[in-house]
Amino acid sequence: MDIKLFSLCKQEVPQTEAGKKHILKCVKAFFPDCEGFTPFTSQKRVLLAAAQSLRAADIVILAVQSNMYNATKRLLSEALGLKIVKNKVVFDALTPLFETDRIKQSVLNANSAFPKGSVLMPTDDMFNCGFVLSAGSQHIIFLPVEEPRAGEVVYGSLYDFFASICDKETAKSGINARHRAITKRTTDKLDEDSIKIAFAASSVSATIENISSGIASNHCFTFKAKPTYYENPSENLVEISRELKNEQIASFAVAFSDIEYNQQTEERTLKVAIADEAGTNAFAFFALADETDEEFVLNCIDKTMLLLYNYEKLAETDNLVEVTTKADQTLRKNLLYITAGAIGASTIIGLILSAIL
Repeated sequence: MDIKLFSLCKQEVPQTEAGKKHILKCVKAFFPDCEGFTPFTSQKRVLLAAAQSLRAADIVILAVQSNMYNATKRLLSEALGLKIVKNKVVFDALTPLFETDRIKQSVLNANSAFPKGSVLMPTDDMFNCGFVLSAGSQHIIFLPVEEPRAGEVVYGSLYDFFASICDKETAKSGINARHRAITKRTTDKLDEDSIKIAFAASSVSATIENISSGIASNHCFTFKAKPTYYENPSENLVEISRELKNEQIASFAVAFSDIEYNQQTEERTLKVAIADEAGTNAFAFFALADETDEEFVLNCIDKTMLLLYNYEKLAETDNLVEVTTKADQTLRKNLLYITAGAIGASTIIGLILSAIL
């Protein structure tokens, strides 16, 4: 596959450079011959370059700065002749901010609007979410370029998307690169901020210990023995994490369950409890139907690393026990089973853009 990367920035700043590094690292895990970003400052010029590239390329990435993000998103939709529609996931997430006067109606509308048929690549705060448009074997990927949102989309969605369109060997290699990249990104930040994480011993934490071995900043992690006085540790994760936090000189303590199997629904879940000074957060992750147990565990580790990377948000909670919904599972399914019907015939992408511009 041939892939082209374009960035649209009025002015390069450290956040845009950091975002580009995350995107490029992901791309090269699947497409090692990728040449890197071609920078633009003009919306018209970057869209014209994208259109010309799509005459030959399979994938085009448009990474756009926040001050032009929603306007460029709308311009791309109009150029492709696609109707702008409201994404309910984004709209529902941002509505409380509008109802409490923290954002204006125009901001809510702009951030909730996406080309019809696109597949969402969400950011953590749901502002400037990325998306994918597909036509036949061609794809346009629209992303925020600044860190931290670029990293959120890359590690939360982009690796999964590339894995879904590549051959099995390339997909496995790329996802393995993600596991280590996410862990390194997390330990680098925790180490710089002098944050210590203690893990209760389990098969999952043993895998984390293996992934983090050789990473220079991994000394922010410590791995402790599982308490023997719990008859069923998986049912006492909150208590285990709290006791571990109290016993160790650590900022956070983490306890994982084993995979839990529901024989009636064939559903598989894995739980994690993360304790800090204020309280404990508990999360449940849900497996995809065609995901092996090993793949599921590694994906759960990735999501836990993303939670620990944003440790400030975890620490803001006050004795809150929180369980994830299946929204993440649904988004991952959409990326893994993306269809080619959003735009139509593959040649239409280049032809429509070139004609209008």
